[in-house]
Formats: sequence, C-alpha cells, structure tokens
Amino acid sequence: MSESIVLLVLGACWAGYLVWYLRGHRQASPDRHDRTRTFAAGMGTLGGSSVRSINGVARPAALVPRTVHDAARRRRDVLISLGAVCVFTLLAAIALGPVALLIHVFADLAFAGYGYAVVQRRNEHAEREMKVHMLYPERRRTPAMARRAVNG
Repeated sequence: MSESIVLLVLGACWAGYLVWYLRGHRQASPDRHDRTRTFAAGMGTLGGSSVRSINGVARPAALVPRTVHDAARRRRDVLISLGAVCVFTLLAAIALGPVALLIHVFADLAFAGYGYAVVQRRNEHAEREMKVHMLYPERRRTPAMARRAVNG
C-alpha cells in the first residue's frame, strides 16, 4: 500500500517536471514553424484580401478605413449612433422606469467614453503635428531640383 503511494507521488512529480520542461522549451524556441509555410501563408495578405490586426487575426479589408476621411466619417457615425441610443434610452427610462434608467446610464457612459477617446486621439495627433519639424530646412529640395536629380 505504501509502495503505491510513493510510486503515485513520484509519477506526479515527473509529470509536473515534464509539463514544466515542455513549457520552457516552447518559450525558448518560438520559431518552431516551417518558414516556407509561414511565408506562403503571409503572401495571401499582399493582395489586399485581408488586413492583419495587432494580434495577428485576419480582418476583412472592408472594415478597415482606407483614408483619413473614412476613419473620421466612421467616428462621426459611431458618435451619432451612440447619441441616438442615449436619447432613445432616456425616453425609455421616462416611460418604463428604473431598469431602463440603468440602461440609459450605461449608454451615457459609453457615449462619454467614446467622445473622450476621440478627443484624446485628436489631441495626440495635433501634438504630434506640432512636434514634427524639419532638421535641415536649408537643404530643402524644390521640385525643380528633384527633377534635375532624377534626370541626371
């Protein structure tokens, strides 16, 4: 009886060590994939069929705004939609009572949070534009100089 307990404990220890070893081995060599297959899989995104996000998941290209104006239009549409939801939930809160009021509070928080994020993004962009400056303005090339350089 005691021998089986000792063997069970030793087996559990070895199983724990095996899990620890395999986890460490995978972290030590993250490039275990076949490089040719990885390269071939990445070639599909060059055609513009999908866009990879930060976490590597493919997203349809239609969801990604193509220009700055498209992104601004999407932000405006989201703000208008959230504003409409706020008005609708306010009217529902007046008509239905406390549960709808709670939903209205959450809608207001979402509207305020998204508005704050849009303003923060605009401010960061404006700050970045103010900080950018030419290092050597005296060397600035005119279009005529660029043409001469290209033509020889």
